[in-house]
Amino acid sequence: MARSIEAPPKRALCPARAAGETSVLLRWSELDGAELLHGDFYHHAFLPHWHDAYMLSISAHGHQRLRLRGTEHIVSPGVLTSLHPGELHDGEAADPATGWHFRALYLSEELVRSSLSDDDLPETPAFEISPRDSQPLGETFLRLHTSLQQAESRLERDSLLVHYLPQFFQRDRSITNRSVSLSDTSGVEHVRDFLHATWHNSVPLEDLAQIAGISRFHLLRTFRRRYGLPPHAYQMQLRVRHAKEMLFAGMPLREVALDTGFYDQAHLTNTLRRYTGATPGRLLLA
Repeated sequence: MARSIEAPPKRALCPARAAGETSVLLRWSELDGAELLHGDFYHHAFLPHWHDAYMLSISAHGHQRLRLRGTEHIVSPGVLTSLHPGELHDGEAADPATGWHFRALYLSEELVRSSLSDDDLPETPAFEISPRDSQPLGETFLRLHTSLQQAESRLERDSLLVHYLPQFFQRDRSITNRSVSLSDTSGVEHVRDFLHATWHNSVPLEDLAQIAGISRFHLLRTFRRRYGLPPHAYQMQLRVRHAKEMLFAGMPLREVALDTGFYDQAHLTNTLRRYTGATPGRLLLA
């Protein structure tokens, strides 16, 4: 039986520029058009530059000095900043003694359009973030940023983007969104059957939506209401269940990790501990 293994993110660790400064840039091979930056800076200053992608960013700690569209801004911690592709900007800590804990997500227009296609967007997606909204949206963005770093499967990352991105982009409110009755669960039952048959494979959310015959957004809502978990978490439960049976049967840990779709033994061990409270060794001793 052919099996596909979840790929870990590719990490580019930038060397420290000063004591205590680190930055990590993450990219996922199966999530084309997305990069995630996690940086703690004190004296580092970005030169004026632009991105060919949308950027959402926030300071988790410390104030940021940002020059954008000819104006200098002091951005408080927790306030979301959004830039469209091609916007020239720079950035640095407003107070080097305090530093600036920078969290950013870069998204290609193709990925944004794909993630929001269920929401009837206008021709060019645009941010709709007002000062009134920036603080609560900042908290939402931090949840997305952290969840993407911790996500364990392609399906979970796809689901996070489809769930969170509509909150940051404006939609054409003159168009009535397609509605799907949550009482119609025949489609999600097919998705559940598919997950049981292919639990070991990396699965895009789009494939599950096509099986259900509904949009990705409505699939997430309906599946969770029907089964109590989103599809990615349901899939992980299946993997853990099969991994436990293989470990109890005496299969080597490395083989179990490969056969159940985890990208290495540590990934399986950590996931097993989170779901069962025990490491593989403890399962075998029980």
